[in-house]
Amino acid sequence: MTTTANLHAIAIDHGTAVAERLQHPLRDAVALSLVGKQAHWVLRGGSFLGVHRLLDELVGQWREAGDAIAERIAALGVVPHGQATDAARSDLAPLPERFLEVDEAVREVVLRIDVLIASLRTAQSHLGELDPVSEDLVVGTLGTIEQGRWLLVSQLPGS
Repeated sequence: MTTTANLHAIAIDHGTAVAERLQHPLRDAVALSLVGKQAHWVLRGGSFLGVHRLLDELVGQWREAGDAIAERIAALGVVPHGQATDAARSDLAPLPERFLEVDEAVREVVLRIDVLIASLRTAQSHLGELDPVSEDLVVGTLGTIEQGRWLLVSQLPGS
């Protein structure tokens, strides 16, 4: 008897379960990139330019992280959920709808970075036994996100 393989999906045990574990971090990465860009636009204050540029760089990293996660989900044969409607269901709170002084903006964004970090760590805790490749993707993403968090927090006085 001939079996037909799904040529569009990487064949691993529990591929759908792995992809589902990655959906939440994808949603949070997309949401964080939107929040980060909003902070970039409403930023005001003394060290505006440096933080403005840093936020642009970090937003790029968060978009790349979301892209890598979405591509892994797709490679597993599952449709990634990374649209604006999905991001709206993220656990990230929206920023206040006003201009923000640099220190407040940094604190607000860091709180939201922490949501993505928690989401990634939760996914990581479930992936080790299921798929070491996806776990490695999450670990690498965590390293990048945590470094960006450190760079942002370092903009605060007394840090």
